[in-house]
Amino acid sequence: MSEQSRTRTFIEIFGAAGVVLSLIFVGMELRHANNLAEAEAVQAINVMISDSLLAAISNESAMEDAAQRFNISVSDARRGFRNAYFLNTYEAAWKAYERGIVDEDMFSVYLRAACADLFRDNRAENFIGIGGATWAETSAVFNSRFIGAIKAECPEVFEVTQ
Repeated sequence: MSEQSRTRTFIEIFGAAGVVLSLIFVGMELRHANNLAEAEAVQAINVMISDSLLAAISNESAMEDAAQRFNISVSDARRGFRNAYFLNTYEAAWKAYERGIVDEDMFSVYLRAACADLFRDNRAENFIGIGGATWAETSAVFNSRFIGAIKAECPEVFEVTQ
């Protein structure tokens, strides 16, 4: 094999490796762009839900209607909507954490806040969801890994009292 032939072979191998590395890079960039687009869509949905919940919480007539419809007090109706707002917000933070947008330390702060915001007297059995729903009924509609993260962060809330 001549020197020129070896040089040509080396250049072809080097070029092929460059193409492969470029394709890997493009794939990684596409994945990142898709993650960001998905995160933006989730955030937009979260904003719509949060705005609706906050509007309902601040509307006395809506709270009275909810209380009457679910046969609960206006205070419990407002607390249920407030808890739904908090869960929606914390789940959005969890989704950002799963995508690497929020780091673990920051997400841990969100989880501790969730424990404090959601559970009266630091007990899951005192939770009130929309329409007077229990924690079990409410948590069933959220992502199980998100709910698991809350339970792992504040296990004392979920201890069964005798």
